[in-house]
Amino acid sequence: MPIVDVELVGDGDAAPELAAELARSLGQALGAPEGNVWVTLTRRPVGDYAENGPPPAPLPVFVRVLASGGDPQQRAAWASAIAEAVGAAAGRPAERVHVIFEPDAAGRVFFGGAESR
Repeated sequence: MPIVDVELVGDGDAAPELAAELARSLGQALGAPEGNVWVTLTRRPVGDYAENGPPPAPLPVFVRVLASGGDPQQRAAWASAIAEAVGAAAGRPAERVHVIFEPDAAGRVFFGGAESR
């Protein structure tokens, strides 16, 4: 059951129901059954983001993924699918979607106090 935190820099034309669209898109991209991908969405104002150079265009999207399992090749495939799905939903090119995998969630995540499987 992946938990995905999406941080959208700048609003742009992002729809108010973007979190639901991201959950649907990510579920499809990861081949996850309904109710098995959880998404939170944060919108970061443009003034709270900078790079050590001119402002990038388009602005980036940062995605943090907490999930169990997956070898490096599997995670690389997931990263590509996630970048495509998030980019399409958020109206940003996949190359501006930066995917960060948290350490394996096995034995670290408890839903309602019970260990996630």
